[in-house]
Amino acid sequence: MRTLTVLLFALVLTASAATVTFQPDPSLGKDAHVFSLTPDSNHGDLSFCNWGTVAGYWYTTYIEFTELNDFQYQGATVYSATLFLYVRAWSGDSSNQFVGAAVHSYWDEDTITWNNRPGPISGSGTYHNYPAADGWMSVDITDWVRNWLDGTWTNNGFYFRVHSGGDGQWNSVRSSDYTTDPSLRPALVMSYSGVAVEEATWGQIKAGI
Repeated sequence: MRTLTVLLFALVLTASAATVTFQPDPSLGKDAHVFSLTPDSNHGDLSFCNWGTVAGYWYTTYIEFTELNDFQYQGATVYSATLFLYVRAWSGDSSNQFVGAAVHSYWDEDTITWNNRPGPISGSGTYHNYPAADGWMSVDITDWVRNWLDGTWTNNGFYFRVHSGGDGQWNSVRSSDYTTDPSLRPALVMSYSGVAVEEATWGQIKAGI
């Protein structure tokens, strides 16, 4: 009977999975890039975010989906989480790589600069090839989101910066402040099962045995 109970529980959880898409507007979005050429300047209100190197100077992009801090997602089982970014322009060799990492401490979109930017959580880095053309690119951020929602890490978002390719390797993507076409703003698509659904389902199964 125990085996049957576990099986039924697993089947119900799978069937109850939901998909949610976050694509915040300028009032809710949190993204910015920092630039070593202007180390004390804030660039949080631009319609684009850059990462890479230009003329020996460095860009790094920071993004956070604050919607994940909502109580209903805390402790959820995350099956997948994908970030979608619309590439406005690119330069360099697409075989080169950029690195993404979860951010270890709080930052503010309106005050973050090159000089006060937070660093990564150790061991959270992932490596990706640059896109070969303009358009949508996707990044799997499932592990980061799982760690945020299960309490392993605090959700401070993530950053992207150049990893290989040297000077002139850079990316520019639409930000949440882009108003010309809102559909091109950064989006996060997450498939998950919520805690409330799991607890109720478990109680129903036990009551029926």
